[in-house]
Amino acid sequence: MHDVVRDVAKAIASKDPHHRFVVKEDVRLQGWEKRDGELRNCTGISLKCTHVHELPEGLVCPKLGFFLLNGNDNFLKIPDTFFKEMKEVRVLSLFRIDLTQLPSSLHFLSNLRTLCLHRCRTLKDITILGELKKLQILSLVDCGILVFPKEMMQLTDLRMLNLVDSRILGPRNVISSLSRLEYLCMRIILWGSEGVDGGRRNACLSELKHLSCLRALQLQLPHSCLPSEDVSFENLTRYDISIGSRPGHYGEKKTSRRLKLYKIKGPDMVKCFSKLLKTTEVLALGRLRDTKHFVYELDCDGFPQLKYLYISRSDGMQYIMNTMEMEWVDPPHSAFPLLEGLKLRCLKQLEAVCHGPIPMGCFANLRDLIIEECNSLKYIIWLPTTQARESVLVFPQLGSLKLERLPNLINFYSTGTSGSQEPCSSFFNQNTFPNVEELKLGFKGPMEILLSQFSRESFGKLRVLEIKACHDVLVVIPSSKLQVLHNLKQLIVRNCSSVKEVIQVEGRVGETFPQLTIMYLENLPMLTHLSGFGPFLQNLHSLQVSKCGKLINLVSPSMAKTLVQLEELTVSYCDEVKEIVENEGGEATDDKIVFTKLKKLKLHFLPNLKSFCSARYTLIFPCLTEMQVKRCPEMEIFCKGDSITQRLEKVLMSDHRPCWENDLNTTIQKMFMETHPKEEDSKEEILDEENAEEWNSKEQHPKVEDSVEDTKEEDSERGESGSLEQRSS
Repeated sequence: MHDVVRDVAKAIASKDPHHRFVVKEDVRLQGWEKRDGELRNCTGISLKCTHVHELPEGLVCPKLGFFLLNGNDNFLKIPDTFFKEMKEVRVLSLFRIDLTQLPSSLHFLSNLRTLCLHRCRTLKDITILGELKKLQILSLVDCGILVFPKEMMQLTDLRMLNLVDSRILGPRNVISSLSRLEYLCMRIILWGSEGVDGGRRNACLSELKHLSCLRALQLQLPHSCLPSEDVSFENLTRYDISIGSRPGHYGEKKTSRRLKLYKIKGPDMVKCFSKLLKTTEVLALGRLRDTKHFVYELDCDGFPQLKYLYISRSDGMQYIMNTMEMEWVDPPHSAFPLLEGLKLRCLKQLEAVCHGPIPMGCFANLRDLIIEECNSLKYIIWLPTTQARESVLVFPQLGSLKLERLPNLINFYSTGTSGSQEPCSSFFNQNTFPNVEELKLGFKGPMEILLSQFSRESFGKLRVLEIKACHDVLVVIPSSKLQVLHNLKQLIVRNCSSVKEVIQVEGRVGETFPQLTIMYLENLPMLTHLSGFGPFLQNLHSLQVSKCGKLINLVSPSMAKTLVQLEELTVSYCDEVKEIVENEGGEATDDKIVFTKLKKLKLHFLPNLKSFCSARYTLIFPCLTEMQVKRCPEMEIFCKGDSITQRLEKVLMSDHRPCWENDLNTTIQKMFMETHPKEEDSKEEILDEENAEEWNSKEQHPKVEDSVEDTKEEDSERGESGSLEQRSS
């Protein structure tokens, strides 16, 4: 809360004769005795004691109903008698307080309804809580409690218990004795396993079934807490249960019933959670063992309430739904009637999502389908020959489809019990995806044929198209599909080694992408140009091009003039780019190019970039406010013509330093000179370096002639000394 807002709130509250509040920041508590009269009438106190390490023996606040104390650093100590004169307190919150056990004066708070102890990490003993008979809400978050005492069984009126991030080992029957409990949250809690552990009979998950009033439950428990019998929780309206590590998050914000299981065998899951499987809205499974066919092995009713299903790293999974081996009833059991999202990842043995006849109503509500890294996947739908796929609309509501890293994917559909391979020319059949708005593809195969199958009936509503790691594509969008993709808003092409054209424009004069606003191109080593499809990008807002090794320039002057809606332009890591706007040759011209709405221009790591444009155009940027030029060592000028940037005040360099010298051309020239010293200076520096090297070499490696003369002198000296010795002898 802002200081001004807090002061105004305090001023207003202080004028209320019936409800007096005291809010103090950075309390030092000097002179509190003098304010005894003010405290006696307070109904609420909130203190943040930043520099206080010990409170007074007590505060006389007979009308106090709400007390919040923030110790801020875990060093604040509370005297044992501190709460003695606060008997009417109904809400007490202690945050970051240095406590090993709660003050004994806490038992005077006979009217206490809510107690919050958060981040009191030295706390060990909470036995005194058993005396707070009227307590209804107890929140112990991130506290260092080791044992949940038996005295807690006396809190028979407790409605809410929050034990998030508190390490607790509780004896059996304490939790089950809280008969009026409606909300229970235990996350990252060291609860006991079933049975006896070290002579102690521990609390376990199965005793929660005795809480008949329980409506909301949040649990995150280790595998040792897996119950030995089915835990029904028949009255739960909201739950979030995780056993083992959390396997992932999928659709959690939209649901109130979630079940997440990790490293659990399929039969154990059925034994322990069969009733929850029929009511859960989110089911996330990681490393599921001993399950080959998901549906009908785990729930014969086909998960009637399930909205989001996420399965990862479950190597034994062969099919999500296999109706070929099930016993048929009339009418056949449906499956996933409410399913909105299906995400399958790293299922090594998965051969198909659906194998066999599809009962009426299956996947009727599916909106999102994501399949990644399933190396054995051959088909998404494997239908028998008796169920002609032309007459089946399997995913009528599908809005988002993502297929990535599927090396053995043959076809979306297959007919025939033997799984005979059909030509990939029929991968996307007409009328199969009438509502798909987002399509992401990234797998080996004749992707160009797949893209050519788009039709108004199947992908007429497509808004986002992402092609990733498809190495057999020459043209991303064929000219024949321009009209089909009239609703396209985002086009992303990444890591495609063979792409030469992003949009094929032959013979399509006058056609545009009226909705296309974002284009992102990355790591396309065969792409040589973007010129030619400027008219298709009149509404483009963002253009980002990166790691296109053969690209020499980005756009032609005529294309640049059509980018009237462009707001952001980024070019990076394109080693051969020499200019952004192509110089088409010819004599100097006074023609203008106006980037009407361009706000951000970023040029990063372009080793051969000489200028933005080498032709004599007048470049006008009326809205440009942010420009970055980083690691472009050969950029000497911005353009040979004039550049007009009314709102630009700086250019960020490689070291994030701002630079500005009156205009853009002068600024770029200054940046170039800073990184390239003058030729004369550089020559002098080189000569100085050479002279220094020569001098050093003379000292370290003398010439041969000098060494010979030195040797002669040494020999003559030795001869003279020798003759002297002989004479002396």
